[in-house]
Amino acid sequence: METRTSAFLRQRVAELGFSLVDLARESDSTREYSRRLLAGMSTPSSEKINSLVMALGLTKQQEDELREMATVDRADHDRRRRENRSENYPDLPGMPSRKVKA
Repeated sequence: METRTSAFLRQRVAELGFSLVDLARESDSTREYSRRLLAGMSTPSSEKINSLVMALGLTKQQEDELREMATVDRADHDRRRRENRSENYPDLPGMPSRKVKA
């Protein structure tokens, strides 16, 4: 899934001519985690953003933008997760309560 964070990271990685292996090595991450970041399947934590800032040589403005994008992406992910949960587990009328009787 495309996220603002993943699009930003892919653009910067391309500008630097980094491969997935280069990104993983420079940001002290696994190749799998780096792949998930670029694919939009993971959102970097504050600590990981610190590593990415150093690895990708981001300016203070780019760092602030990346942090804001990650915050928005996390909120979107949480919202989608709540919506998905309510769709998969609706309250069904006439179904017995899940409460355990004492």
